[in-house]
Amino acid sequence: FADTIRAIKDRDPSILGEALTPDFQGEPELVATVAEAGADVLAHNVETVARLQWPVRDRRAGYEQSLSVLEQYARESGAYVKTSLMLGVGEYGHEVYRTLGDLREVGTDIVTFGQYLQPSRSHLEVFDYVHPDKFDTWRDVAEREFDFSYCASGPMVRSSFKAGEFFVEAVEREGRTVEDARAEARARGDCHRRRRRGRRHAPALATARRPTTAPVGDSTSARRAPANPSYPAVDTGRGDRPCVSGKSYVKYTAPAAA
Repeated sequence: FADTIRAIKDRDPSILGEALTPDFQGEPELVATVAEAGADVLAHNVETVARLQWPVRDRRAGYEQSLSVLEQYARESGAYVKTSLMLGVGEYGHEVYRTLGDLREVGTDIVTFGQYLQPSRSHLEVFDYVHPDKFDTWRDVAEREFDFSYCASGPMVRSSFKAGEFFVEAVEREGRTVEDARAEARARGDCHRRRRRGRRHAPALATARRPTTAPVGDSTSARRAPANPSYPAVDTGRGDRPCVSGKSYVKYTAPAAA
């Protein structure tokens, strides 16, 4: 990690670099090596609240160990310190709130929230699909109550979310205030996400909107389309059911009872 950061900065010091690192098993000397390498953003993901570290994370990882890495990054580097949490693994609101307090106490500057999605059947199951409004609430809590420099929060947000880069760029290169940088990052992040969605995920949208019954006159009997595990549905009780793909929200009409 440190050698890569230094090589990039030696070639072009104007490049803004972010390093997403493991916890190095809590070894302070290893953490210090990366902290002193000159990255603009140092990131390590705490992933979830203290109670759910196992089974969400590897047994070798730990909540306090991750906090110690973030604290050392904040103390020994001039970089923005960043972390990420997944929602939908069984956390309670008060646990998320306490986690934000712990992260801010050790000097974390940027936090992201995203919806956990099950990568395969062998991975931890999704506990629930969190409503997008809750992500907006946690963003406001992080920035207004805990004074994080920036929070990217939404179902499709990941730790490498582009808007975080836009925020750092607006502050570091353009000298914007934190408030202006937040607004610009969100606007540019929304545009970037819409372009990606239209360019790369049209096939996924088409698949999600496929007919739910066989065409009239088909030799096969009318039937529901087979379930697609890539689009786990969340019943809203409003007659339509939003479903979540790996990249975007889409909706389809709930099929009538057979």
